[in-house]
Amino acid sequence: MDKLRSFSTVIDAISVCIAIFLQNIIVNTVFPMGGVPKIYLLGTIPLAIVTIQALRFLATQLISRSSWIRHLILREDFIEGTWRGLSPNDNALVTIAIYNHDIRVTGKVFDDAGKLMLTWRALSTRYDGDELRYLYSATSGSTKEPKEIYGYCVLQFARNRPHAAPRTYDGYHVDVSTSFEQLRFQGEKITDKTLLRNLQTLEGTKDVIRQFETDK
Repeated sequence: MDKLRSFSTVIDAISVCIAIFLQNIIVNTVFPMGGVPKIYLLGTIPLAIVTIQALRFLATQLISRSSWIRHLILREDFIEGTWRGLSPNDNALVTIAIYNHDIRVTGKVFDDAGKLMLTWRALSTRYDGDELRYLYSATSGSTKEPKEIYGYCVLQFARNRPHAAPRTYDGYHVDVSTSFEQLRFQGEKITDKTLLRNLQTLEGTKDVIRQFETDK
């Protein structure tokens, strides 16, 4: 995503500045009176490169491991999380994850009893101006006759207040393998920690789906 790329560029610039600063400290410590041999300056270049790479690696690890940091950087573009369908007969769970600069989307569709009916994953994604577009490959939950379905989906995110992270979306998808009918739907982000914890298990997921179906 653009903001993560911009942040990485800033980190690179800061890393270079720190490397130069450390290089100057070492040089001034070893040669306090000046007259630094050129060969010594060349010898500090590997140290500067290692410093830059280490700081870049550290920043990348912090971003990839901390959703709080990603939220802080992305702000109103923080679409990461688990989302649920709000439309009637829409028992879908959509998971959006951010890895480095890429957006990965996976999803599952359940029946009213919480039985898995369909799974899908995005083959390619593009996020721009509150809109996420992706091509997907879906597989039916039937073990007897699994069926591959291909299509594309568009999600338009909305937020409760300016500069806040999105909380809902309107969208549509088209299954090009079966028909070209445009099917519209709505969704909202799941923020309840108990629900998110329950979604980590099969039985917990069934309970959550049944609860969502009751609430509709």
